[in-house]
Amino acid sequence: MNARNKGSSLLEIVIAINCTALLMAMLCQALPLARRQTREADLALGGALLASNALEMYMTVPLSQWPADPITLAGDHRQVQLSAVPWEVDSRMFKASAVVLIGDEERYRLETLVFP
Repeated sequence: MNARNKGSSLLEIVIAINCTALLMAMLCQALPLARRQTREADLALGGALLASNALEMYMTVPLSQWPADPITLAGDHRQVQLSAVPWEVDSRMFKASAVVLIGDEERYRLETLVFP
């Protein structure tokens, strides 16, 4: 390259602008997807915490006294349905579950084994 060819050609500028536009279009499509996945992860984490808190609250209560109807914790719009059934493998243990509901739809389920 000699001293007279220091500038960029029109073709190089057009290609650079097209590449930049293509990258910007791809980025604009990826941002809403990332935002939706973040929101879904936040809802799942909130459901996990709510279910865990409900089970921890009722672990000190005898299983026969667990509420049959869904409960609402701390004014949340979600409800938690608690249940305990005998475990199939060992009848001395129970499988306790907390199901987080929004309306009638199950959003998260947490299960653990308890020994009464």
